[in-house]
Amino acid sequence: MNGYFFSWVIFTLILLPSMAGNISLDPKHYYGWDWGYLNLITSPLIWEFVVGVIIGLIYFSKIRIKNTKICWLLCLLALSFTMWYFLGGINPGFGIINWGLPYVILFSILVISSKSIEIKSPYFLVWLGNISFSLYLIHPLVIHPLANIAWEFESLRNSLQDMSYIIFLTVLSICFAAVAHEFLEKRLSNWFRDKLFTLLKIKPEGRKDISSN
Repeated sequence: MNGYFFSWVIFTLILLPSMAGNISLDPKHYYGWDWGYLNLITSPLIWEFVVGVIIGLIYFSKIRIKNTKICWLLCLLALSFTMWYFLGGINPGFGIINWGLPYVILFSILVISSKSIEIKSPYFLVWLGNISFSLYLIHPLVIHPLANIAWEFESLRNSLQDMSYIIFLTVLSICFAAVAHEFLEKRLSNWFRDKLFTLLKIKPEGRKDISSN
């Protein structure tokens, strides 16, 4: 399975961009394919997902730091670096070479260190992580239509840049994502999977729900 994934990564994020002229890590870079789907699968923003998969493979590998003191020191160092990166205004913006860089470092160290030390995570953050994929897909469908509607009312235009509006959008997006996660990402996916297994007469051992937590 890993081989298929990385073959796809090489094809979409290295070979195709090379054919377009260059390989970019800038999430705003546009390769200009005539077919919109090619622009989607070659987007440099996908590099963040690739790094996430690599970090996941590291977690399930035998790589670990046995010395707990070193783990805590690395976590502290990574956290302080991340805070400096953001508060110092270093390379602001989305993408693996901007805000993604400290996240990659911090998350990698936390993942490796968690194999040797206990890092307690608040339940809300764990739940938010579980619905994060649905949140990623749903939030544009919430933000853009609502902003377009609000823009039509002159009395609401100035409030679109207010922090309270941003908080409202965030909460609203999370609510929609929670519903999508439960009914689409989990239930609908499990229903399609079971139908496919029945059609192919497959009885996999240890079957469990997709995205179950």
